[in-house]
Amino acid sequence: MDDKYEMIRKDVLWVLQYFGSDAEEKTNPGSKIRNQAKRIAEMVRQLDEAEILINNANLDLVKVVPR
Repeated sequence: MDDKYEMIRKDVLWVLQYFGSDAEEKTNPGSKIRNQAKRIAEMVRQLDEAEILINNANLDLVKVVPR
């Protein structure tokens, strides 16, 4: 797998830029930040799970790549 932390960094930047709604933020302060945090945590969880599945199945021709 490519540098996992570089992949996470790039995906976090994407989440921070595009995820959430400013309209929702006006009616529910802090909601955008909470939604972004959930999205980032889920992305890291899925990345870890994919890494485990790929390694356990000896799928050396498969890799996870950033968005």
